Order: sequence, then structure tokens, then C-alpha cells
Amino acid sequence: MEFNWTTFALEILNFLVLVWILTHFLYRPVREAMQQRSAAIATSLADAQAQRTAAEELKRQYDRRAGDWEIERAQARTQLQDEIAAERARLMADVHAEIAAERKKDQALQQRRLVELREDLKREARDEAAGFAAQLLARLAVPALELRIGEILLEDLQALPAEQLHAFRQACLEQTPRVSSAYPLPATLRSGLQQALSQLAGTPVDCEFICDESLVAGLRVSAGSWVLRCNLADELAFFAGADEGHAN
Repeated sequence: MEFNWTTFALEILNFLVLVWILTHFLYRPVREAMQQRSAAIATSLADAQAQRTAAEELKRQYDRRAGDWEIERAQARTQLQDEIAAERARLMADVHAEIAAERKKDQALQQRRLVELREDLKREARDEAAGFAAQLLARLAVPALELRIGEILLEDLQALPAEQLHAFRQACLEQTPRVSSAYPLPATLRSGLQQALSQLAGTPVDCEFICDESLVAGLRVSAGSWVLRCNLADELAFFAGADEGHAN
């Protein structure tokens, strides 16, 4: 078999054409497809890595958040316990304050009742003493005693303070002086009283003399709203009223 350069050259040319065809129509698309596939795989890997990184970050955030929640829950529990303790202390303080107020109120009530009881006992004792004194003085009340009281009244009239003297003179301008006595007065005592009252009034007065057995013994001189008491009944009433006023 002889070597034919033409055939050889044609075969080489066919081979080159085949290579060019394969390169142009097969290898390049395959390479581009492989490059695209590689790029897609790289992108998928990058996405997967990004997702993994994001997932790990989320996990870390969740772990941190879970830790924060635990801390916040512990703080909230502590705060709630503190608030409960403070509220319990406040309520207990209010209860103690109410108990103290009630106790103080009860003590004040008991004290007031004790004072009222003492006042009642004093009043009863005073009433009994006044009743006993009234009975005793009623037995001692005789015209002679009233005469002596009248003499004392004449002495007191001479020593009236200027204020009472002025009030008596003003009262005499409105009403005639009235002299009340438990017993009929002797003429000498009537005359002495009328003279003394005229002297005090600064002008002659015509006194009105009346009997009032409720006076027990003694006299009462009045002119309008001006009154001079010198009798057992008024003295007993004054004693009882003054004692009551002092007790109150």
C-alpha cells in the first residue's frame, strides 16, 4: 500500500474540520453548560452557607433572647415578690394603725364613760348634799335668821362696787326696787332697806316688799334685770351651779 499524501492531507483536513465542529457545536455548549452548572452550584452553596450563617445567627439571637428572657423573668419575679412584700407590709401597717386607732378610740370612750360616771357620782353626791343642806337649812330657817341675813345685806349694800352701783341706778330708772323675803320683815328692817336703797339710787325710792317662801330664809333685791341675792335658796342654787361648772 502506497502512502498517499493527498489522502493524508484530506484526512487531516477532515480531522480539523471535525475538531472545529466538535469544538464549536459540542464542546463550547457543554463547557458553558458546565460553567453555568458550576456557577449555579456555587450560588446554591453560597445561598446554603448564607442560610446556615443566618440560621446560626438566629440561633445565637434566640439563645441570647432566651437568656434575656430568663433574666427578665427572674427580675420580674423578684420585683413581684418585692411588691408583694411591700404591699403586705403596707397592709399590715394599715391594720396596725386601724387597731391602734380603734384601741385609742376605745380608750377615749372608756375614759369618757369613766368621766361621765364620775360626774354622775359627783352630781348625785352634790344633789344629795344640796338636798341634805336644804333640809337642814329649812329646819334652821327662822325669822331670827332672816333678820340677821337682812342686817348682813344692809352691810353689803354699803360696800357695792361702782359697777354694780351704776347698774342699780340705771335699773331703778326702769322699775321700782322689789325686796323679796321668806318671812315678813320687821318695820325697822324695811325702813333701813328702803333708806339704804334710796341712798344707793341717789333719789328716794318706794320699795315693794313681798314674801316668797321659796327663798327658805333671807332676801332678794331686784330692780329690772339687776338682782342682789342674799338668801339660802339662791346660795344653795349658786353652790350647786358653781360646783357643776367647776366639774365641767
